[in-house]
Parts: sequence; C-alpha cells; structure tokens
Amino acid sequence: MLAVLLGVADFDLDAAEGQSESEGHGDDCGRQLRRITIGFLATKCVTLALEMAVVAVSVRGTILDPKPRLVIPYLLYARFGKLHDWLR
Repeated sequence: MLAVLLGVADFDLDAAEGQSESEGHGDDCGRQLRRITIGFLATKCVTLALEMAVVAVSVRGTILDPKPRLVIPYLLYARFGKLHDWLR
C-alpha cells in the first residue's frame, strides 16, 4: 500500500505549483492513478494465483506419500520473492 501511496502522491511541490488544472496536470494524475491501479490489481492477481497453486498442491498426497507435494518449496520461494519485490 505504501508503494501505491508514494506513486499517487505528488512530492514535487515546486513543479506542481506552477501548473493548474487547465494545463493538464489533472490528466497526468488520472493517468498515473489508472496505471498504478492496474499494477496493483495485477499484483493481487499474481498473489491469488500463487495462493491457489499452493492450496492445490498442498492437498495432494498423504502423510506417508509426500512426493506429490515436492513442488511446494518452489511455490513458496516464488511467493516470498514476489513479496520481496513488492516491498522494495
């Protein structure tokens, strides 16, 4: 959420003071907000897909037969790697 807020907020106040809504500053903000929202939704879709894959793989096999679940560490690495990229 912090990345979304930092992407939406305009921290360059000196440049923004000289522009008005008629000069297209509002259009840039709307375009930027749309791009950030699409990126946020794409991240959530990837997270949901990874979570569904973890659930689907984790219900395979039995206590005595863990071979069908050998892929779980790789799914978790992908999940944690995506989380690490998202937090930067």
